[in-house]
Amino acid sequence: MNMDLFMQNLNTGIVITLIGMIVVMIFLLVLTWVVDISGRVIMLINRFFPEEIPEPVNKKKVKKNTDEEAQIAISVAMAFDRQQKGV
Repeated sequence: MNMDLFMQNLNTGIVITLIGMIVVMIFLLVLTWVVDISGRVIMLINRFFPEEIPEPVNKKKVKKNTDEEAQIAISVAMAFDRQQKGV
């Protein structure tokens, strides 16, 4: 009688496992399908409403950091760190 109960529990476990695996597989297939469809929809929307490309910034107007500014920033950070540590 114990063997019959064991086999019944084993069969139930196998059926539950297979149902769970099938549900997960269906979910993954639907997820893949939805992602593929949404990618195609986004490409279609981009065709009619393209993203605006910003104009490049004039290089003369952009101020570049110099080595002196970097050294000053490092010095200030080190002084602040030393002050916090009490050195």
